[in-house]
Amino acid sequence: SDPKTAMLPTIIHRDGSSSSSLGYFAKKELMFWTDDKYGAIWRMRRDGSDMVMVLEDLESPVGLAVDWVAEHLYWTDNNTNVIEVCKIDGSLRKVIISEGLSQPLAIDISPREGLLFWTDTSHKITKIEKSHLDGSGRKPLYETLKTISSITIDFVQGHLYFAITNPTYEEGIIRLDYNAPLQAAPDLIVRNDPAHLINPLSLAFHEDKLWWSEMRENSSSIQSYDMITKRFNILREDLDGKVNIKIMSSDLQPEDHANGCEVARSPCEELCLYVGQVTCQCSSRRI
Repeated sequence: SDPKTAMLPTIIHRDGSSSSSLGYFAKKELMFWTDDKYGAIWRMRRDGSDMVMVLEDLESPVGLAVDWVAEHLYWTDNNTNVIEVCKIDGSLRKVIISEGLSQPLAIDISPREGLLFWTDTSHKITKIEKSHLDGSGRKPLYETLKTISSITIDFVQGHLYFAITNPTYEEGIIRLDYNAPLQAAPDLIVRNDPAHLINPLSLAFHEDKLWWSEMRENSSSIQSYDMITKRFNILREDLDGKVNIKIMSSDLQPEDHANGCEVARSPCEELCLYVGQVTCQCSSRRI
């Protein structure tokens, strides 16, 4: 395991600057976050230094995912209702999905498989969908009348976990097999629990554990659930406002996940988007 993970398994970012989602690039120890208040995506180093604005003049960026192989950022915008991609320095921006979205929110990625996952809400129905990294091959995975607050991927086992936010429901955290040939039946992994899981906001997976931030009235906590021992653990309590979490470990971004779109090997002049094979795409400014 990564010793840095043992020292600091999560980064905590409070809601004061309107952070909606966090992303981490382990190779360069860079943290990214969306700022829907200022319509921007920011970046800083893990130690808090070198904070810069990567993108500005966005409408309402919400979900964020880092492709650590091709060194791209993917994000959802729930005002323009699109999913976009760019290089991690903010250059070569491109809309990859613009049709059939009502309110895209959470997003995650499996670069080795060339897969993108997101949630979208329309008329009280929330859907989880997947596509290739260029937006092609779009496929619905799940839909519900309940509110899904966050998703996270276990690309080793081919699982997608998502969190339901409503204390009146039995469901808390649910798992899907995202590579099932037909729409997979979900598995209830963690039931709602008055002491631990009622209103989860931000969800992460690492080493057979689920981690989430739990919102109660005006304060939050950070908790985890060990899927082997079936035990809960409260890591932090009495945090102000909404809290987003991100596991910071190189284990979650293995360098052997090469797919031909690595910066050193990419044959593309602009964007290299892996879809089971290498495809080269132009940014929006070149179209």
